[in-house]
Amino acid sequence: MSMRDYPNAALAFEQAVKKSSEAILYGNYLWALESAHLYDKAIPAAEKWAELSEHDRTELTSALENLTAIWTKLGRMDKAKAALAKLYAIDPQSNFQICELKTNDKGDVGVNCSFSSQHP
Repeated sequence: MSMRDYPNAALAFEQAVKKSSEAILYGNYLWALESAHLYDKAIPAAEKWAELSEHDRTELTSALENLTAIWTKLGRMDKAKAALAKLYAIDPQSNFQICELKTNDKGDVGVNCSFSSQHP
């Protein structure tokens, strides 16, 4: 697999999550899906990651931030706000108004959450 072959990475992680329900695998799977722009698969992967991370606040926070960012990318602000409400429920200090997918200068995808929103 080449260095930036995100679709094949997503397929490899998809096979891994079918064999094991470890939350960390879903985090990696989701990253590969986001990087490959496979958002239709990313939503259920983020939801499953959140479900599996129910008792791990750090993992749950990451899953919900990713879910919010994907919904934002898809223009579904109602769903993004619902995910943010879940995030706020587990961490009232978070108070984020938006989470977005960002690509750095190397082409790597990450999530950026902020307190200000450029979206209505």
